[in-house]
Amino acid sequence: MSALAAAALHLARPSMTEWADDASAQLHTAPQPTDTAVAVAEGPDPHRVLLIGSGPAAGRGTTSHDLALTGALARALRSATARGAVVEAAVDSSMTVACVAPVLARHDLALYDAVVVCIGDVDALRGLGVENWRERWSAALALWQRRMPHPRPLLIVGVGGMADESGVGSVHGWLAEHLAVRYNDATEQLVRGVPGAQTTLLPRTDRVGGRPTAEAYALWGAQLAAELSTALIRGRASEPATLKLRRGVEQLGSSLGS
Repeated sequence: MSALAAAALHLARPSMTEWADDASAQLHTAPQPTDTAVAVAEGPDPHRVLLIGSGPAAGRGTTSHDLALTGALARALRSATARGAVVEAAVDSSMTVACVAPVLARHDLALYDAVVVCIGDVDALRGLGVENWRERWSAALALWQRRMPHPRPLLIVGVGGMADESGVGSVHGWLAEHLAVRYNDATEQLVRGVPGAQTTLLPRTDRVGGRPTAEAYALWGAQLAAELSTALIRGRASEPATLKLRRGVEQLGSSLGS
């Protein structure tokens, strides 16, 4: 971040919370999924993925998770791996980086083949400091390593596109974008040495009324699936027999309960 941007951010930070509240009020008027937070792409021996976060993950502009990133990722994974896919979503448009560790703690991570996290848009719009960002991601990654004895893909989507959000003013968006660059740099440093963890950035796409389109979700889902597919195929082949048994029992229980 340039000295000018850093100085501007320091001066504007007291106002950013108020600007973020105004932006959030407009964002919450957009349709969001209200159905069960899971998408299934039918196929043999399905991969199971947990999608966490806000921003692209929240599905703004759609009323169903099947039409949002959840469904787009499930379908793209089926195409990329020739297996079925079940993507469970723990998402909310107001979620912040402080929520990542608690969400990970609530799930039995050993049952998932991969976890995808899209987080940081709310933090950037509110002006969260980079050191706070680093501390919260450090806690989440430490929990991930404790709870995941057998390495699995953890794909962290970088922060971006703040200036494209509906209700975000030009100055606010500019400051948030500069802060997002620093978040992404910090996250990239933190994941080094964490087995299975990597970062990525989603491409910017056209929006309608400030909202992602179906084409955008399909593009994002395809990119995430492409980055996960090789590790998913390799990981399923090498997973311990005890975990395969747990997975089979869990899938059987789901089938009997449906």
